[in-house]
Amino acid sequence: MRGGDLYKPKKTKTPIAKESPKRKEEKKTYKQVKDELREELKAKGEYKCFFCTKDMNGEKEFHHLKGRDGQLYIDKKWLVPAHGKCHVEDYHSSTVEKLMRQPWYEGFLNRLRLLDTQLYYKEIVKQDKAELEFND
Repeated sequence: MRGGDLYKPKKTKTPIAKESPKRKEEKKTYKQVKDELREELKAKGEYKCFFCTKDMNGEKEFHHLKGRDGQLYIDKKWLVPAHGKCHVEDYHSSTVEKLMRQPWYEGFLNRLRLLDTQLYYKEIVKQDKAELEFND
């Protein structure tokens, strides 16, 4: 026992914040950046899903090509519009094998290669690893 009978556990525990104050500020900026980017793309007639290239039809999701860490979270260059189904279901929650069968996947790889070869090769490495697992 810690300290014998004199030990009394703390009665009040402060909950851990779900977001840091810094992240809350970034979220405000992120919303502004998304709104600006959406308007810019609409004005150019390019407000289309990065995955399937179909019109966004009122959807407001964005895919973070290089992740959500630090400045990448709000950098317009690495934000692309994406349908929820294409982005979450077909891309993030799918196996590589199913992903490669998507009709839009080859075009997606070409668009990725034009934007950033490092991201393109990251996708190719995913394919290579998946093929190794399928061959085992």
